[in-house]
Amino acid sequence: MNPEGLKEFFFSRLKSEDSVWNKKLPYYYLTWSLSFAAFAVFFYRFNFHHGVSQYNFAFAAAYVLLFISAYNLFCRKSYQVSANLVFAAMSLIAVLLIYDSGGLRAPGAFWLSALPLLGGFMTGRKGLILGLTVVISALAFYYIDYAYLNWPKFSYGTFNYNEEIITNLILFLGFMTFATYYYVHSEEQNIKQLVQHRDDIDVLLKILIHDIANPLSAAINRTTRLRRQSPPEFGPSIERISFMLERINEILVSVRELKLLNDGKMNIVLKKANISSCVQKSLQNISDMLTEKNINVDVTDIEQQCFLLTDPQILTTQVLTNFLTNAVKFSEKGSTLKIGLKREDGFYNLVIEDRGVGIDQARLDTLFNSNKIQSTTGTLGEKGVGYGLPLAKSFVERLGGDLQIKSKVKTDKNEDHGTTVTIKFAA
Repeated sequence: MNPEGLKEFFFSRLKSEDSVWNKKLPYYYLTWSLSFAAFAVFFYRFNFHHGVSQYNFAFAAAYVLLFISAYNLFCRKSYQVSANLVFAAMSLIAVLLIYDSGGLRAPGAFWLSALPLLGGFMTGRKGLILGLTVVISALAFYYIDYAYLNWPKFSYGTFNYNEEIITNLILFLGFMTFATYYYVHSEEQNIKQLVQHRDDIDVLLKILIHDIANPLSAAINRTTRLRRQSPPEFGPSIERISFMLERINEILVSVRELKLLNDGKMNIVLKKANISSCVQKSLQNISDMLTEKNINVDVTDIEQQCFLLTDPQILTTQVLTNFLTNAVKFSEKGSTLKIGLKREDGFYNLVIEDRGVGIDQARLDTLFNSNKIQSTTGTLGEKGVGYGLPLAKSFVERLGGDLQIKSKVKTDKNEDHGTTVTIKFAA
């Protein structure tokens, strides 16, 4: 088998599992190999250098755990279990041999420090915490044994204590140097891949945003002319085409603005803005939707002279219009939409409250996650692209505000259903 084939064989074992564990595979192989080699070195030293065989049962158990781990990985494809088995083998050898070599006075007591590091390599934070727990527990046991119990240890023959310290230190430094170098090298490769992946995405987005936008605009203009010039029987088809083109354009605009915002290239100009004016302009933006659904708007407690340091254009078009659009979208015909302003503890709380169908908790938990975009149909079949709310939340945060959403899903038994959006800004 050639090197590329060998690499594919080892690094494709977990394709059916979570991709996070797939990325950890190199560190599993590293830890497994180093553990195997370290066990072999100490087995040789204790059996042939010191003439002590009492530890062989521990070495046998540790090797059994290593091979069960490998079997579990390759045959059952369970990374987490396999990593835990390797960690158990390392802990068994380290804790037992250090205890039987003198506990706190053992010449290789510092080997315990490898457990959190290697555990972290394989399973991240959980492995690090587990390693620290084992180390602290072992040290506490060694101290209790040293101070109070003084249990008998196995005899490990005659040896030079200073020589053992130097030998263990050399082995330990070699072991950890190789492990750390491999880890740093792998992370550098991962970073290079991420940078390349990001650059590829940037190129694709530029193509999407710029190269598609121009012909799309031309197509929208063309359908507008066709709508005026075509016979009436073609009207519904042209309207459908126009609607689909507009939706594609909305997606492009949302993607462009989200990218500019995430890249820090969105030009935000903070200045004093009249909140009442921003609310009124937002309502004008959605006036057709309000008329179509015959929705009443109740604007209360918003004074004409209430000012806020913000970007009025972004607050109006990207924040308020987005949230008001969604409120109308999921409201029933003839319902009421409430907009109010409260000043509490040095903050303005701008509240948008509807009596719509509400949002269930599962949807609420991922509502602003741009990686889990979900487009939901409104009460009259209104379509959306799903980017509006994540984009609005990002703009609220860039404007220095905070956002809270509470919702109760409509059922046959409740009348207080609907969603309340609270946008908080410093007064």
